[in-house]
Amino acid sequence: MSDEYDKQSLTRLIDAAYELEDEYFGRLSDAKDEQASAKIKAEFENKKQEISIKFQKLADFLFRNNAFDTKEQARKAITSDPNDRMYFLGPDGVVPDDGTLNPEHEVDGLLALMNGREFHFQVPVAYVRSGPELTVEFERNKLDAPSLSAMRVRLTSNYSSLRAFDVVGSFNLGPRQKSQNRLRHENWIWVEGSLHGKNFQRVKLFVEALCQEIQGALLASELCKFELTHLISPPEMLIGSGATFNIGSYVHSIVSGVAYSVSYSPSLTSEGELDMREGLGRPLGRRIRQLERLFRGEDDRAREIRQALRMYLRAHAAWSEGEKAMFLATLLEGLLLDRRKEDLSARLQDAVAYWVGTTAIDRDGIRAQIKKLYSARSDFVHNGQLTPSNFDAGKVLALAQRVIEKEIVNL
Repeated sequence: MSDEYDKQSLTRLIDAAYELEDEYFGRLSDAKDEQASAKIKAEFENKKQEISIKFQKLADFLFRNNAFDTKEQARKAITSDPNDRMYFLGPDGVVPDDGTLNPEHEVDGLLALMNGREFHFQVPVAYVRSGPELTVEFERNKLDAPSLSAMRVRLTSNYSSLRAFDVVGSFNLGPRQKSQNRLRHENWIWVEGSLHGKNFQRVKLFVEALCQEIQGALLASELCKFELTHLISPPEMLIGSGATFNIGSYVHSIVSGVAYSVSYSPSLTSEGELDMREGLGRPLGRRIRQLERLFRGEDDRAREIRQALRMYLRAHAAWSEGEKAMFLATLLEGLLLDRRKEDLSARLQDAVAYWVGTTAIDRDGIRAQIKKLYSARSDFVHNGQLTPSNFDAGKVLALAQRVIEKEIVNL
């Protein structure tokens, strides 16, 4: 940390911003005439400008220290206005649920932006109807932003094994509610992990993206099926550092009103269920090992596959056939094509056909599906057509699943 920005100097800066406002309104109320008021206002504007310059220098320092992705973002967040700072500062670097802050918490938040903290998170990602206990574990040091590193993650269906489950399951609840809440939480597959970060908002965005990738992977690996249901309400997502937790419903922004189910019963045949018996598809253990390898990977190919999984999830959750076509085309192009070259449709038809096609007839069918996909995307993007004709999103989703599955196996 720079000597210019130790705890004492940051405290003085925050206090000065608050005290200036109090002093201004106090003196203004005591002004005897308009001339005195004008003088007070001029003095206030000069002092405010001086403090604003100090905050701007602090913002630039934080940007250089990788606390923000851009200088503009840092300057909008770290200003003399507490209403700007409230979205980025808090005790232990965690922005409070209700957004209320005191000067001490703001200083603590600034120190976190400078030095970083180990953030812990816990997110429900899939609803479990029944099935074997599931555990997937991986670590990755190189992440998507310079301010993030040292991630450790565990995906588990064993709620009681979560390190923070008591905090989430018992938050502001009475004894009876605690018991009911725990039962509700035990019906989910959870992502639990930690990473080193500086900016709470950047950490939150990364965790949400990670959960989208994991949800997409569960779908593509056939550990989950997509199920539309408005009767299942996901538990809260938690992000914390030290003794401070932010408990919110950010997971709802991933797929609002949608749950995923894992089923072990062969008698359940709706789209929301899955039979995971040995002999029907790849064994569970093999799929888990492939997912661990995918999410450990720090190379470009692993990153491209994880991005494709987010598009795959979005294609499932898209509200129209045209939007599904847009996400599916983006997914397949990202995995199989160099988009700097021309004639994407024809090249993607051949790329997908020869990558997953098994016979000449199969490859011809794949080419036809990709051709219809491009037509549907064009109709949606350029003409706003929500239900393109001659486009079967279900078939292309299944085709995309075959492509992703092969990419994961060959990683």
